[in-house]
Amino acid sequence: MNEPTWATLGEIEGRFCLIDRRGCFSPFCIDFNDATLQYRQKTSGKSQPLAKAVAIKHSLDITVLDATAGLGQDARILASLGCKVIMVEQSELLAQLLVDGLSRAQKDPTLQQIAHRLSIIPGNVMALNAHFYENDAFIDVVYLDPMYPESTHQAKTNLNMQILQELLGPQEAQPLLEWALKLPAFKTVLKRPAHSPVLLPERLNYQTLTKTGRFDVYLNERIENRG
Repeated sequence: MNEPTWATLGEIEGRFCLIDRRGCFSPFCIDFNDATLQYRQKTSGKSQPLAKAVAIKHSLDITVLDATAGLGQDARILASLGCKVIMVEQSELLAQLLVDGLSRAQKDPTLQQIAHRLSIIPGNVMALNAHFYENDAFIDVVYLDPMYPESTHQAKTNLNMQILQELLGPQEAQPLLEWALKLPAFKTVLKRPAHSPVLLPERLNYQTLTKTGRFDVYLNERIENRG
């Protein structure tokens, strides 16, 4: 994808930051130890809808492909609950921010155990199939959280969402879902806005609801022998 001309990367106090040449946003970096993520981890844990949607037989000792990593927040929460998470991000700028944030997290004694369950691959996930299955690599769950068009009825979004909307723009969810369902995984979890229609309703198995949206869960036709 083409990166926006308004954004560039710079180093501030030892962190790579997204710098807005227009002056609309303050310099922004990814911090896997920010207060919001700490609070979310401590207060929700395995009872949160994301964990329930991703778990297999109530277990989170699994490998998750986060195909639309964004700022890596859901990936970080899943890693804190025991998942190994492979993050893929198509925006080169976001991917570099994730690499920098993950590098700092791996050096933080309070985060090392979580950080070592995370990895990042830059690029469009649908073009990376061969990478995931080299040396018999295995994915249990595919997690999709594409960027949806901004609602004209919703309150002004927070800074993180504004940055993602600026960098990524709307992403088509159905091609991603159709691609994911072909992978040899147990299931695919698609994050959706609350009132959006179900994609591929004939394939939907169940849903996990949140306060502002839902997770649609589809069981893959898992391939046991990929030979």
